[in-house]
Amino acid sequence: MPRYFPDKKTKATTMEVFAALQTGWRTLFRQDVSDEVIFVLLAQWTIETGGGLSMHHFNLGNLKAVENGDHDWTFFSCNEFLVPARAQALLAKASARKDGKPGLNVTVDSALNEEGKVEVWVHPNHPGCCFRVFHTLEEGVVGYLQSLQNRFPKAWSVLELGDPTKFSRALSAQGYYTAVEAKYTAAMVYHFNHLKNVVQKEQDRQWVIESLHYLGHEGSYDKMVRAFQKKHGLKVDGDVGEMTTAKLQERLAAVSDEATEIP
Repeated sequence: MPRYFPDKKTKATTMEVFAALQTGWRTLFRQDVSDEVIFVLLAQWTIETGGGLSMHHFNLGNLKAVENGDHDWTFFSCNEFLVPARAQALLAKASARKDGKPGLNVTVDSALNEEGKVEVWVHPNHPGCCFRVFHTLEEGVVGYLQSLQNRFPKAWSVLELGDPTKFSRALSAQGYYTAVEAKYTAAMVYHFNHLKNVVQKEQDRQWVIESLHYLGHEGSYDKMVRAFQKKHGLKVDGDVGEMTTAKLQERLAAVSDEATEIP
């Protein structure tokens, strides 16, 4: 039976979420997924959770819930951008906060943004800050993907293009977020490109570590790289540049050839 859980933040690294999204997609849909699609999803996760620093109960996309509804739920403060009339209507129905802090559970900033909206903060236990609870990262990934597919079909239909701009605009059109579309889209594009570099560098680093282990080196990353460079007459700087990469590939090929020689 669904129940309430006190709010808590749950940590996951970019690489953990990247891997979980790939696995979750294959499990749900029984097919592989392009890295570009995963990077689009990873970019949205970064926006919605501050790069994982503000991910609550493994809720990757800040999916809303209903108190005493069909899913486990929690409450935490969040903001929306609404037209002034709607903001004032929410404020008129505000009540005392129930998270131990003073004030009302709705606050409104009167300044208008580029789209003529005002920033509204809702606090526990306002229905607008009721969110789904997931108990593992894997569960959160499944809930996130299913919600996108079922509740935001237009955004889902363009997701396969791996285009953060089109995905962001489709999300906006279907009301996924209330932030300024141009700003959210710009952030999506930035994080999409940045995360591609982050993941590629981490994958390259893991390849180096695994390769050096295979070649018999042990210790920290820096120690192994420097030892390899010294052994093969390379510049000993701990940087895996073109020369070190080429020598690694050469040694891996040589070892592989030796292992497959017929006696």
